[in-house]
Amino acid sequence: GSSRRFSFRRSSRLFTSSSDVATNVTTAFVRPSAPVANGASTPLQEARINIEDDHPIPTAAGGFTHTASSRAKISAANKGKEPWNKGRTRSPEERARISAGVKARNRLKLEEKCAAMNITVEEFEKQKAAEKKKKRAEKNKRRTANGGYTPTEETKKKISDILKAKWR
Repeated sequence: GSSRRFSFRRSSRLFTSSSDVATNVTTAFVRPSAPVANGASTPLQEARINIEDDHPIPTAAGGFTHTASSRAKISAANKGKEPWNKGRTRSPEERARISAGVKARNRLKLEEKCAAMNITVEEFEKQKAAEKKKKRAEKNKRRTANGGYTPTEETKKKISDILKAKWR
């Protein structure tokens, strides 16, 4: 496709909402500086951003977040562009590396959770297995002959309350 170049013009104006409360709003007008490939211009795009929220916020890593207006500009500049990695296939080695990293991160989270609960990972897995077994047994008890399930007392009460409210 053709490459689009955008020029930005910012203006501040007083914006009145439906509740008649006046708030300052920065409006970013985005207009292509050159026509699109077929000769037609794209329509004017406008993004309204609240000025109070339009300031960089420090991050934990020591940097700053993008402002709402800068995010709008980046978004407008990237519209219509194809990502560099679109259609790229990952090699089996790369997929294995990603999988190992995800598994290691998930294991670390599990270990932290278990440490907070003051139990070992093996004890946690045993507890989970016992809970699953108990739930499965309860569900099997409620199973009917033709494959359905009888609702629990809690479910029956919820249905009853909803129907009573509906017919009042």
